[in-house]
Amino acid sequence: MSLLREQHPWRNCRLASSLADCRSGSFVRVGGLVTGRQRPSTAKGTLFITLEDETGNINLVVWPSLLEKFRAPLLSASLLFVKGRVEVEQAVVHVIAGHVEDRSHELHDVAPGSRDFH
Repeated sequence: MSLLREQHPWRNCRLASSLADCRSGSFVRVGGLVTGRQRPSTAKGTLFITLEDETGNINLVVWPSLLEKFRAPLLSASLLFVKGRVEVEQAVVHVIAGHVEDRSHELHDVAPGSRDFH
């Protein structure tokens, strides 16, 4: 992420390490590599996504209505840009997603090709 940080829209994103300093309910932009997706059967359709930037992890909460609206990027993207609202409760920080963009194509510009040995 540090290689993309100076480009739009990444320069306006909060770092994972600074989310705990936000007031609960404040609007933020975040982004990162998708490291995990969970949709537990007990969560009534809620999707939980973990993003990683150069400073740590970002926990996203995606309500079912937003999942239907942004289904493709939420289920397949490897790099996400998200606009949402921060929820801070004690030491736990979540971002409630409101808008999602698949920015996976930007990884091709910064990631070196694989070094395959056969």
